[in-house]
Amino acid sequence: MADPQSPLLLSPQLRPERAVDYLRQKKPRLSWRGGELSAAEHAHNFTVAKAGSLDILETIRNGLIQALELGQTEKWFVDRMTPILQAKGWWGSKTVINPQGVEEEVQLGSLPRLHTIFQTNIWAAYNAGRYAAQRETADFAPWLKYVAVMDARTRPAHAAMNGLVFHINDPIWETCYPPCDYNCRCTTVAYSDAMLRQYGHRPFSSEGRALSVARVVGHDPATQAPIFRTVTGYRIPKPGGGEIIFAPRPGFDSNPAGAWPRYDFGNTFTDQTFAPGQKTWRDYGRPDARELKAVAWPKAAELPVDPLTALRAVFQVSATQPLREIATPVKPAVVHDSLLAKMAAEMPPHLAAAIPTLPDTLATPLEVWLAADAASVFRRHFLAFYRQPDASSPFAVLVKEGQDGFLAWEVRTDPEEINSLRVGGLIHPSSPTREND
Repeated sequence: MADPQSPLLLSPQLRPERAVDYLRQKKPRLSWRGGELSAAEHAHNFTVAKAGSLDILETIRNGLIQALELGQTEKWFVDRMTPILQAKGWWGSKTVINPQGVEEEVQLGSLPRLHTIFQTNIWAAYNAGRYAAQRETADFAPWLKYVAVMDARTRPAHAAMNGLVFHINDPIWETCYPPCDYNCRCTTVAYSDAMLRQYGHRPFSSEGRALSVARVVGHDPATQAPIFRTVTGYRIPKPGGGEIIFAPRPGFDSNPAGAWPRYDFGNTFTDQTFAPGQKTWRDYGRPDARELKAVAWPKAAELPVDPLTALRAVFQVSATQPLREIATPVKPAVVHDSLLAKMAAEMPPHLAAAIPTLPDTLATPLEVWLAADAASVFRRHFLAFYRQPDASSPFAVLVKEGQDGFLAWEVRTDPEEINSLRVGGLIHPSSPTREND
């Protein structure tokens, strides 16, 4: 089998709604020249240089969102936007007053600009969704390979990056995750340890290779002196020998998803709906729920009635100590005080009784599953069984850890319902223990 180059082959399945979410959460912001906004500002704001009004920005952004939602092409976007922008007067070359109060000849809408707007924003939106998906499956595929198109249009530095493999936690991805310039067509592909060995890839590290690079973002309209902004670049090897500096254009020097703050809205207290085709407890040879051993109810002081106060008490967090890291059998779970109010507000009242079990369920679960929901979003599910002294039968607590740290949970007593929750990739199989007490 040839070494895959397409991001669709190895990266988690791309979902257009993620790209739509990325564009929707951006707020329109006026700017005069490309590179004027920092990378962090780009993560929160949608901008087109010299748009001139929020109305123009909203029109362009809505056109991009519609193209994504409808699965339409660049031609559809250009054909749709051209008459609309022409009617609004944002078209062609015009003399306008710039922010410094000086007349300046500028290019507004044009076919080449619409091409650049479409390519840059759609690719950034898809890559933001791709990186978020890669983060979800980093336990299985922690290596990312940079992939360039490798044709006559590919920039030399981007061609040099083609094929280099870095760990997903390497600092290079904080500033050099594609797209890294206007019309950049590069992407990344995720690999597991086994696949690196299979295809003979040697992991690379950016350690000791970072440097500051000054790049031109425009020219002063009065003096024509270049205007510079500094970005972080890296010295990387050239295929024929020597080194070349890879440095993103200002405004592209940030991971489009890494700086994208969002809640994991799909992680809720409602019953879990799983994506079809995943493995179950039977595939792993695990015992039926009727045969699993329950543990004693956690000993804890009497908790407050108020759900938020109770959650803070069991997780030992507060406004002054907002984070707690809980060691789990797989990797630490981080509890955020800022999310507890959201948990308390959304939690159905009958689930309050399970609050004392949450820390133990995370720390000492019977099973941990990496499960995909109906929208193909992966989350870790921690499953534990408990027995209360006055209860006739044990019950299961399933804690669902969201991508943002939000915790939701379900409680089940029926064995068939419990088995139905044991779906996905089993990443923490404990010994098959059986009920014997």
